[in-house]
Amino acid sequence: MALAGAVAVSGGSAAARDGYFRPPCRTGFAALARHPGRIAFEVHCVRRHGHKFGFVIGRGDHHGKHVTISSFSLKPTTRGPGAVYRHGRCQRLRQQVACDAYAAGRVTLRGWLSVPVPGRCRSEIAMSQGVPSRCNPNDGDVCPAVLVINTIFSDLPRGC
Repeated sequence: MALAGAVAVSGGSAAARDGYFRPPCRTGFAALARHPGRIAFEVHCVRRHGHKFGFVIGRGDHHGKHVTISSFSLKPTTRGPGAVYRHGRCQRLRQQVACDAYAAGRVTLRGWLSVPVPGRCRSEIAMSQGVPSRCNPNDGDVCPAVLVINTIFSDLPRGC
């Protein structure tokens, strides 16, 4: 999905170096779950002061077309010393799933996606988040409307 004024980076280090805020979620993965029609996901994030963080999950084939996610965990678990609540929240966003939660430090968010069994190893899982650029309007500068797309994970689920 293309966003106007977006720059794609991976892992967040280039974003921090180039004057963008450090992305709250830097690592994660998707893996085949025990249940035949499910793919488990896990995202590791750091957030200060009980702030909200979020990311988007999508599936795509090798032609770049979106592939259906049948269902997903509405309340993924949030664990770790920075967990503010026991659960986050996921909701459908067009053909993707958008998840968010609150954290005051390090957290791990775990959930699942339900997909058709025959095709679960044919489509990549992509997890990403938008990170705004740094800007100081007090300097009299006009703030650019730049959004960095931080890729948390993009590959076939582990176990495929």
